[in-house]
Amino acid sequence: AEPYEQIVVHLPAERAFTDAGLRPSTDLLAVEIPVDGALASVSAFFQNLASTQITDPVGATVLAPHAAGLASTLLAYAARTRGAEDLPLLLQRDRALNYMRHHLGDPDLDVDRIAVGCHVSRRTLHRLFEGTGQTVTAHLRTMRIAAAQRLLSNLTDIPIESVAREVGFANDTHFYRSFRSVTGITPGEYRH
Repeated sequence: AEPYEQIVVHLPAERAFTDAGLRPSTDLLAVEIPVDGALASVSAFFQNLASTQITDPVGATVLAPHAAGLASTLLAYAARTRGAEDLPLLLQRDRALNYMRHHLGDPDLDVDRIAVGCHVSRRTLHRLFEGTGQTVTAHLRTMRIAAAQRLLSNLTDIPIESVAREVGFANDTHFYRSFRSVTGITPGEYRH
């Protein structure tokens, strides 16, 4: 009944549900989420990002991975308000995913380091990702490959081997194999 602003965030549905720790569902389509309290900050981020895409498309591209994470968090929040998930679990998983994002370039980042960094046991960390369709290690690999894809697209003058190191792969062979297993093509093919 009142004027409103709509911002559409396009994410692959399977990835969005997986990142939110949910099974794919149609129950969450076109669900109104009140944007008060902490969610007002999320709403402001998306509004500002939409404006930034017009005035600073490069800056918007840099912020895009954070938008995907926030969109998944909103999806998880919408599910929680409908009784589908426990908020403490979502917050802990979100904290683990944020820790992984911030330490993505560390080639020694593994399950043990993530658990220590998030102040949870290894077993608890694994439990946080149960039902998401991916293990902790698979999430880390997917995040690294997504970061590599952004670098390959946006920084075409950087050698592929440098991109591999930048996103935390200790050796080029492992990077090439991981990239191909996730995307179906080599990093060089992706860049062209």
